[in-house]
Order: sequence, then structure tokens, then C-alpha cells
Amino acid sequence: MRVSDVATWKNRIVGEGEQPASQPRGARATHVVYALVDPRDNLPHYVGLTRNLRYRLYRHLSDKETNADKVAWIDSLEADGLKPETRVLARVSEDDVADTEIYWIARGRALGWPLTNATEGGEGAHSGQQAAAKFEYMRPFLGADAWAHFEALPILARFEICQITALATTEYAAVTARAQGRQWAGLGRQIAVAEETAERAVYAAKENRLEQLSAKVHARIERLTPLLDAYQEALLAQ
Repeated sequence: MRVSDVATWKNRIVGEGEQPASQPRGARATHVVYALVDPRDNLPHYVGLTRNLRYRLYRHLSDKETNADKVAWIDSLEADGLKPETRVLARVSEDDVADTEIYWIARGRALGWPLTNATEGGEGAHSGQQAAAKFEYMRPFLGADAWAHFEALPILARFEICQITALATTEYAAVTARAQGRQWAGLGRQIAVAEETAERAVYAAKENRLEQLSAKVHARIERLTPLLDAYQEALLAQ
């Protein structure tokens, strides 16, 4: 198990805003996770995934049989002489597309988007079969008790714990590199930081303190952003 399995999480899912997600080095974006937006309220009413956004929109407009709620919404738009607008939420590789769609549907519902999705997402990447978000890469970083608590948490809390763990590991690597003049800290210590952070985040979530912990980690990372950007530029220049 590599610490990079968790550390690249920050690149897999869009954390804030509605811009395309960046990809880990070597990964190629093959899919788009998108929203269909109602121009009357500027809110997403559907989240989906596709390889071809233009063709997928055409299929939504022509499909009058599946998902009655979505059909009724699109019919109401057409009655007003309108059609859905598309908004790209993330560009992702095939390995991450199901998790990313699941994340955005869950997040959208938490934000109060009037989504017409009939499922929690992920099935488009698995030939129509419902998929669950994959968190197995987190298991080696959690003890048995913490893993049991982690599995019982709401899906957005689990995604947030993954991101906090990734950010804290990145922070440790950056601080160590700055102090020692290196671009890579010891792998063993990075794994220890991932384990410590993941367990701390799980128990914070259990005690309804995850939001506060997340804010602290994100604030520290924001202060380190110039340093992290400089490292990325140096690596890409190699």
C-alpha cells in the first residue's frame, strides 16, 4: 500500500467550486462528471457522467421514458422555450469516475440542489449496475475500531476524511522538504502521518467535530500553497 494512494485523493475529487478536477500524474481524463442546470434558477437538477457531453445532452432531451422526475423537469423547460445548460463538475479517469459521480450527487443534495437523480450514482460506470464508493485504500491507515466507525459515517464525511488525510500528508512532505532542502520526505513517516490524521478525522466525525478539523487543515494548506505550487512546477520541469 502506497501513501500516494491517499495523497492523490486531493486530485481526484473537486473539493470546492465547480472547476474540472486535476489528475494525478500519468492519469488521463476519459470521463466528465456534469450537471444539467435549470437556467431559471441556475441550480443543477441532475448529475451524470459521460465520455461525450454533447451526445449525452441530446440523449437526455430525447429520452421520454426513463426517470419520470427528470423527464417532467425537462418538459417544463421546453414548455418555457428553454433547455438544460451543462456544467462540468470534474474531468476524471475511468478508475475514479464512479466515486466522483457519487460524491457530486451526495454533495449536491447536501447543498440543497433539487436533483432529479433516481439513484445515488456510479452505475453509469458499471453497465447500469449500482456502484458503491470505493474506500478500501483507506483501510490500511485505520485501526479496526476506526475502520468500523469510518464505514458507518455518511458518504460525504468519508470523502472529507480522505481529503483531510491527503492534505495533511502533503503538508508534512512540504514542511519537511522546506526544512531539509528535499522534495520528498521519508515514506515511512508520511504513512505514519496519514494513519494519525485518518484516525483523528474519523473520531472527530464521530464527535461532530469534523468540520472544525477540516477547516484547520485546509487553512494550513492554503498558507503552504505557494510552496506546493513551486514544487509542482519543479517536478513538471524535470
